Amino acid sequence: MSALRLEFLCYSLHVYTEAGNNGGEKVMVGKRAFMLCVATAGLAQPALAEEEIRFAPKAFFNDVGDNVEVSGTLTGPGVGYPNNTNVVTCFKERKECFVITVEAEKNYVSRVTGPGIMPVTLWTNAEIVAQDESMCSRTTISIERKRGEVLWVQEPINQTKTWCAKSESRVLKWTIGDPAYYKRMR
Repeated sequence: MSALRLEFLCYSLHVYTEAGNNGGEKVMVGKRAFMLCVATAGLAQPALAEEEIRFAPKAFFNDVGDNVEVSGTLTGPGVGYPNNTNVVTCFKERKECFVITVEAEKNYVSRVTGPGIMPVTLWTNAEIVAQDESMCSRTTISIERKRGEVLWVQEPINQTKTWCAKSESRVLKWTIGDPAYYKRMR
């Protein structure tokens, strides 16, 4: 039983016990049940709705030559929301990769937007590279097709411009892998 449900049950027993104050033994049983309930609630597991949102593990699929799709968690130092999931789908004919990101904090999920579209700069049987620039950073996604690995690099650009004064000044390197809970389970 979840902690939330036990708290409600304990509250109900407490109300019942207080309301029945005129019947000696009945009140004693109610108070004992209430105390046991409070003790049990403290040991209970949190309800599923109270847990962290769990995204699916990494998947490298749909590599049929002209289309490639990779999904998983962006991992590494400096990731804004470590609990996230990303889908990168690349199309050879279009020379583009579509990127969709969903981030979560405890049981709150960010708005799903996009897809972000990144131009493909290299497409071979071994590797796909997509790169895009914003005002203050350049993002490069490299997909190593044979090993099924993804490197995601974000590097600062235009750092002498006033509008980039407070932007990230480190080169950040991330990979797409399994979420933390999945790694703990293995």
